[in-house]
Amino acid sequence: MTEIIIGGAVESLILAQMERRAVELPEVALVLVTAERDADSGVLVQWRGLCGVGVPGEGVRALVVRASDARHPVVQTAQAGRICCGSTESLIAGHMHWCGVPVRVAPAAAPLAVLLALAAQPIPPQQQARLLGLGETIGTIFMGADAALRERRETDQLALLMRYAANPIVLSAGTALISMNEPAARLFDVALAPDAEEQSDQINIIARNLTRLRAFLAQDVSDEVHQGELQLTDPRTQEAVVMAISASQVPDALAGQQGIVSVLHDMTRARELEEHRIRQQIFESEKLAATGRLAASIAHEINNPLEAIKNALYLLVQRSDPADPDYQFLELAQRETERVSRIIRQMLGLSRPSVAFAPTDVNQVLQEALQLLGPQLRQGHLTLTVHLDEHVPLVMASADQLKQVFLNLLLNAREAMPQGGGLLVQTRLAHEGDAELLAGRHVVVRIRDDGGGIPPEIVPRVFEPFFSTKTERQGTGLGLWVCQDIIQHHGGQIIVRSMVGKGTTFLVALPFIRSPDQSGEHDLNQPA
Repeated sequence: MTEIIIGGAVESLILAQMERRAVELPEVALVLVTAERDADSGVLVQWRGLCGVGVPGEGVRALVVRASDARHPVVQTAQAGRICCGSTESLIAGHMHWCGVPVRVAPAAAPLAVLLALAAQPIPPQQQARLLGLGETIGTIFMGADAALRERRETDQLALLMRYAANPIVLSAGTALISMNEPAARLFDVALAPDAEEQSDQINIIARNLTRLRAFLAQDVSDEVHQGELQLTDPRTQEAVVMAISASQVPDALAGQQGIVSVLHDMTRARELEEHRIRQQIFESEKLAATGRLAASIAHEINNPLEAIKNALYLLVQRSDPADPDYQFLELAQRETERVSRIIRQMLGLSRPSVAFAPTDVNQVLQEALQLLGPQLRQGHLTLTVHLDEHVPLVMASADQLKQVFLNLLLNAREAMPQGGGLLVQTRLAHEGDAELLAGRHVVVRIRDDGGGIPPEIVPRVFEPFFSTKTERQGTGLGLWVCQDIIQHHGGQIIVRSMVGKGTTFLVALPFIRSPDQSGEHDLNQPA
């Protein structure tokens, strides 16, 4: 606290109080001595004279008392923690009587200073009471100075934070922006728009950013930390950015008014990584499915001629004489052929892994997929419309596999609209208008985009393995093939309808549970 007291308004105020009280204390000199502590450890090192009345200023400033000098009146008073009186020969001049009053900012706090009264005669009780009052007054001044120092430090720290923080920070009162740092100004300050041809575009972008920020600030921020997400645009690059925002109330931040400090964090890169992870997961599933289908195809092709070989060997063994020297070779060939046949059957079994089916709410699976892809869809400027029929019945399915299908179809829809557009997600029962389906027997999931559509010559091939209109790095050509395989494995259908320039619709139809005895779990490879 010394830096705010010495030579400043606080020292002048303390000195004025000492001079006023000195009138009531005739023949008494007053000296205020403050504690000095080590900056690192906080240990009391010494006491130093600050100001005085009735004593030369040079003498007061020259007064330095070691904290270990237990015989000195200042040290005795500080250690006792109460008013102390005595006499000394070694103080500033000659034999004098003294009384010391500890000065503190709180009853249980260590003394910050000692008010020392010096007189040629013992100080009477009445004057001691006045010294105690003066000590309390000086303590109150110290308390105000300490609060002012803390406030100044906090203000300086906030200024440094606002200046050097990499994240955008905004100080506001309600929806009115009071102050912001440079990263925030790039997003929300119209004054930073350059005087150039693109100025109008940048001002419009900043205005939209401001509208979204104020809409967030207009919400109830009574919670300790109010969090959300803002879809903004970088005025310089005109790229979409996703900003996570945390707003906290700061009492008395604006000259007695309650303010709000909002800190924004760029989540664009995190969203890109999340989307990449989802795509990678789907890609790995597609590769595994393709490997399984390839192995099954090879095993099936080998199994047919192998059965003929087994039959021929069986007939040869039956017709041969066991005493024939070559009989053992026929038996060996028969055993090994049977072993190869078992391996082929195992490969065919692995290509159709056992998946547990259970009653599944298609609406819930769709909502989970939309929640997972929500940030990516919003970032792509898609207008999402969701119509889920609450009355559609449950289906027997693997929720994880259905989610994989829906994620694939939703990602394809987003890629079909790189500039944004409308995306419809709907569930309903099949009706008479669904020519390919049995009305009232299927739950239908409809996913429609407003993209460019698929040329009619390509539509029949979209479910072929390894067929893709994307580049090699963008797709494998296995996504829709895997989707069709999963849906067919569920006893359902997946249908595509598309018109160039009008968009594309995918219909996923799944048979629903029709009776209570079909509602228990069963294995996909077991008859339902």
